[in-house]
Amino acid sequence: MKIPWKIFATALVAASSFFIGCGDDAGENASDNSDTTATTKHEAENANDSALASKESEKNAQFVVDVVASNYGEVKLAKLAQQKASNSELKDVAKMLETDHSTVLNELKQLASTKGITIPTEENGDAKDKLKELTDEKASEFDKEWCETLMDSHKASITKFENAANDLSDPDIKNFVNTVLPKLRTHHDKLMECHKKLK
Repeated sequence: MKIPWKIFATALVAASSFFIGCGDDAGENASDNSDTTATTKHEAENANDSALASKESEKNAQFVVDVVASNYGEVKLAKLAQQKASNSELKDVAKMLETDHSTVLNELKQLASTKGITIPTEENGDAKDKLKELTDEKASEFDKEWCETLMDSHKASITKFENAANDLSDPDIKNFVNTVLPKLRTHHDKLMECHKKLK
């Protein structure tokens, strides 16, 4: 028996609505659909500029936005090294970076949510460019280039966190800074040690 087209279409729409509705309740993706997330760093900055009342609040929010975007990039770079690196010690360092930066990212998402700070859901444009560059890098050059890239990014992050420890006013964000800063220094030291052993 043939089902009339209109009845079939109505059933299809109803089924689609059901599955979409179920998806909204899935805890894993629920936070990405909240009012405090934006796709790009620029969109997050614009949302915070509109929503936050004071320059001090905007300054705190800008730090959070920058660090969230940075950590998305660090996690992706760490995953890339685990797939592409030839040096086993470098792969171990990359695994540590993935674990630590994923933890930092999740903590920062929770902190941003409690503060009403809009955050990006991806890395910034520079990190995307670097990911593409390293993905296309020759295997013989990858390990050294990756190490140098991560050393530079961690050095910049350490400076940013040291400044934030003195400049930011929000006690919760400052506590986060003081907790994460030693990890960044450890990462930088491990990357330097690994880099010295590469030919």
